[in-house]
Amino acid sequence: MSFISILSGGKAAKKLGAYNNEIYKRDAAIQRQEKDQAFHFYETFEKPKFDKTAEEIRDQLKVSYLNSGVTMEGTPIIAFIDQDYELKTDAEILKFNAENAKSRSENQALMSEAKGMLAQWEGKLLKRQSYFDAGQSLLNTGATLYNMGN
Repeated sequence: MSFISILSGGKAAKKLGAYNNEIYKRDAAIQRQEKDQAFHFYETFEKPKFDKTAEEIRDQLKVSYLNSGVTMEGTPIIAFIDQDYELKTDAEILKFNAENAKSRSENQALMSEAKGMLAQWEGKLLKRQSYFDAGQSLLNTGATLYNMGN
């Protein structure tokens, strides 16, 4: 009668695979939500705050030059352009980091979905294997009974 327990084990493995698949799908949904929230935070808070701060820095530099009587040509204009270049570079780095975090979260979500599909596939294979094992058990039991009768 061990074939019945083998079949039960196969059914349980399939159910466990389906359950794990659902867990991984939930994880993927959470990771996608985190992705959207992180990028939304960048667009809504970080970028506007940085843009405002960069504009203040530009204005302060320009005012300090003008207050000191320096004209905006030659070395002062080069310094102003250099400062602007650095601010734009910092803005691009900030955007890159936000997009990179978004991409990482999406990749994690894809990996979770793949793990879920693998868990479900594994459960199906284990269930199928249980049929072969149960058949083997029945054949062994039959052979043992046959040999006992001879």
